[in-house]
Amino acid sequence: MGSFTTAVAQLRASLRILLSASVLQAACAGPPLDAAPAPATSEAGESLAETTEAMTPSTSGTETPDESSTSSTESSTGTDMSCSPGELRCDGDIPQYCTRDGLWLGTNACPTACSDGACTDGCAPGQERCFGVVPQTCDGNGSWIDGEPCPVVCLEAQCTGVCDEGRAGQCFERTLDIRATTTGVHEPGFAVVLTNFGSLQHKLGDYAGALKSFDRAVAILEATLGPKHPHLATALVRLADLYVDKLDVARASETLERAVEIFAANDGVQDGELDAHFALAQALAKTGHRDRAIGEAVAAADGYRQAGPRAAASLAEVEAWVAHQRDAARRDLVR
Repeated sequence: MGSFTTAVAQLRASLRILLSASVLQAACAGPPLDAAPAPATSEAGESLAETTEAMTPSTSGTETPDESSTSSTESSTGTDMSCSPGELRCDGDIPQYCTRDGLWLGTNACPTACSDGACTDGCAPGQERCFGVVPQTCDGNGSWIDGEPCPVVCLEAQCTGVCDEGRAGQCFERTLDIRATTTGVHEPGFAVVLTNFGSLQHKLGDYAGALKSFDRAVAILEATLGPKHPHLATALVRLADLYVDKLDVARASETLERAVEIFAANDGVQDGELDAHFALAQALAKTGHRDRAIGEAVAAADGYRQAGPRAAASLAEVEAWVAHQRDAARRDLVR
């Protein structure tokens, strides 16, 4: 019995030495790159780990690590689990922090970008947006790059000439709010957007809102560009059109007179100048100034004629209107 006990003790010692040597050799050499490491075995083909576990009694009260939970945690991150408690990092767009147990734990993904373990105001490469009236694109470094400013409105990273009726509030009000915080309200660009917003409000029947927008735009344009700038004349024409619909023809005529004078003070034919002459002609006719009205309309017709085929429809409308006014004047003479 004593010899048997001695033999078992010797076998245990031999196995511990062999296992330590095998582990040391594996740690130094490492497994082949194209093959998974195989468990060390004894000469009898028996797994050394299994043999040692079977022959080594368990220690009462000592907890062993939960290998399944560790493997699960490692596979969830796919990276080295060792870290210092409180350390931060990014795994793609997911911020992670190191727990007191030295394990990486992720949080919710960032909506834009992650840097140094925290969500940032950066952007994802290729992402697009509107910043006021400026379309922007995110470059490969996560920075917003400005495009050419839109003349009127930027929607969904694209320039658009007007806001559609269904999204009037979303489109114009958003643009005005952003401009107010970036460039301020006392600048021409803000007034131009405000003028277009007023036109849409007028079209939708919001006369009070349109009047407020036009009055504010006129004040800003006159203060920033001076009293003879074409942009100011354009805003006045829009305002006069509102007065006509409100049946305030006298104020419409007065406003149009001023707009025509501003256009005339600038070289060449300005955008909207011919329309202003025709609008003034119609307002004058309604207030009993037919001769002056016909003269303004003839001036508009001459300009449309010089503009060529692209103004053919406007020319036909003005010529028909002039013919009607002349017929009415002849009938008045017969009476």
